[in-house]
Amino acid sequence: MTFTLDLTKKGVDVFDGGLTPNDYLLKLNLNTFKILAKLNYFDLTVSGNPTTFTQSHSFGYAPNFYAFCRFPDGKVAMAGPLSFPYDRDTRVLFTGPSFTPEVDSSNFYFILDKPGANYNVDIALYVFEVEL
Repeated sequence: MTFTLDLTKKGVDVFDGGLTPNDYLLKLNLNTFKILAKLNYFDLTVSGNPTTFTQSHSFGYAPNFYAFCRFPDGKVAMAGPLSFPYDRDTRVLFTGPSFTPEVDSSNFYFILDKPGANYNVDIALYVFEVEL
């Protein structure tokens, strides 16, 4: 048994035979996940714990997005904490850095929580289209 997952834009009939790839939000066999923008913020200086960075955007609404943050130790954090069950050498429990992105109709907010201060991070985010 096989099946296909196709998700069209609002108001478009998925069973219409004359659809083009631009009519879909997601069509698995066409890889049509729509990325509207990729934004990079480099060398943001963390001055405390936690630190919040505010970056304006011009979308005019709170866009759907997914963000990544690279810390100076090389770890790349996705949204939420990077948790490790234990340090393999010392067997001590610890939690890694935390990166929490938020958005409203005019700004992205990046909340970084990691012990220490005075280090730089890079943030990359992808804004994607979702019209459900």
